[in-house]
Amino acid sequence: MFFSLNIKYLRNLKGLTQAQLAEEMGVTSSTVTGWETGKSSPHFQVLLKLHDFFNVDLEKLVYTDLQKE
Repeated sequence: MFFSLNIKYLRNLKGLTQAQLAEEMGVTSSTVTGWETGKSSPHFQVLLKLHDFFNVDLEKLVYTDLQKE
């Protein structure tokens, strides 16, 4: 699965810090750090917010290396 890599990639693509993404998602910056390091995963509702925010298909967000597309 590529979720952690994709979140970091998409965040950087938008020029956001972890704190800024955390604020958009209503979580802490340490939560975003956990996602990006693969130590945790978002709850489904937050996953849907990420999908909307980055305008990316859920399946691709989780299963595809977006950096290679």
